[in-house]
Amino acid sequence: AAAAALRAEAARRRGAEAQRIAAISKAASDGNFGRIANLLLRPTRAGSKPGSERNAPSEPLPIQVYSVVLRACVTHGEGGFACELLRHLRSTYPDLLDTQAYNLAIRACGVSADWEMAVEIFDEMKDDMRERAAALCDGREGGPDAVAGATGAAALRPDAYTFNSLLYALAAGGQPAMAEEVISEMVDAGVTVSDYAASALITAHANGSKGARNALEAARRMAEMGAGESVHTFNAVIRACAKHAEWEKAIYIYNKMQQRGIEPNEYSHKLILRVAKAGVVATESAQLTAALASAAMSAAGALGVVYGLL
Repeated sequence: AAAAALRAEAARRRGAEAQRIAAISKAASDGNFGRIANLLLRPTRAGSKPGSERNAPSEPLPIQVYSVVLRACVTHGEGGFACELLRHLRSTYPDLLDTQAYNLAIRACGVSADWEMAVEIFDEMKDDMRERAAALCDGREGGPDAVAGATGAAALRPDAYTFNSLLYALAAGGQPAMAEEVISEMVDAGVTVSDYAASALITAHANGSKGARNALEAARRMAEMGAGESVHTFNAVIRACAKHAEWEKAIYIYNKMQQRGIEPNEYSHKLILRVAKAGVVATESAQLTAALASAAMSAAGALGVVYGLL
């Protein structure tokens, strides 16, 4: 009878957990973060029914469930909630956190335009790494079983997604000096500096106080580092020129991209149309007006092909 009761209780718990996971997934899909908070973060209250929102079990859910919530935070720009969840997990189930969880929280901060919080989470990730490295050292002194457990706990490292997400946040916040530091950390960590990272650095300079000149210099340095020229890096430079009313430079970069054999994409053409529209209004130079009109016609023709109009 006792064994049957234990089996029944185990089945009840599994059923309650399945219902809770389904409710969390539904709330994440709906962007209902109040309900998610009730299901994940609120403390248990005495007298609440088993499996109810106010009676969250003490055992952690699979990390995939938390990842679903963190992805919803990225989709809905809920950086603050992502950080609250991450810190909750770190304080209650620290070994559950993996690189992906930190990555999603940093990305959510970038989407919500909170570069300071993104930096805080990145620093906390590095603190977590140091703590796990210390646990690994302690495990070596505790024998083979301790080593196996500590090795798994120590498997936390920033990857390309981590750095790119942080760069995205710093770019949006116009923090070029910090973005430069992140690029240096990438190199030191042996992580490839991609054209995405280079584009984010260029954008950080464009959104900073020094303007297009530093953005162009950053693009040159990234190319020398082997980050590679791509439509994304060229678009970032064109955007920087447009932001600071460098109309002629924007056209020059647009033409140079094509001379280098890099095909502009739809976003490139739309950028040039915006540049041409703003430039024609702002300039009194007939020569620049003609150049802007020519670039606009080229971009409009390319977009006509894209949309099947030509």
